[in-house]
Amino acid sequence: MRKISKILVVVLCVLSICTILASCGNNDTAGTMTLIVGETEYTVDLSKVEGNDGLFAVLRTLEKQGELTYTANGNFLTQVGNLQQDARAGVYLYIYTSVEEDFDVSVYATEKDYKEKKLVSSGVGADSMHVKKDCYIKIETVLWA
Repeated sequence: MRKISKILVVVLCVLSICTILASCGNNDTAGTMTLIVGETEYTVDLSKVEGNDGLFAVLRTLEKQGELTYTANGNFLTQVGNLQQDARAGVYLYIYTSVEEDFDVSVYATEKDYKEKKLVSSGVGADSMHVKKDCYIKIETVLWA
């Protein structure tokens, strides 16, 4: 009886660890999402996106497909497509999302509509964003004086 109990505990532990690891990803793996960079719109097939590091996985996929380029300083995006940060001029990249769990909830949150979808400034970094089926993520520049 003790042997069966030990085996059962080990099996439950392994299943718990597998469940935790499987739920860590932020990205859906089926369907499509829309990425808007400035005025350019990309429809991204989520089954082709590799990795679970949020928006970075999407950007890597589009770069591999030759559709756009991006650069980052650590987890901070500095250039995406034709949009580029210019800290001297106070120009920075700003990200909006339709995924509610990523909405900025601070007093600095900004909201805009895109094709009748409500987008809110992201309250998380690009690497932590949730990329969900049918979501919209918009990247544009903002001027901080």
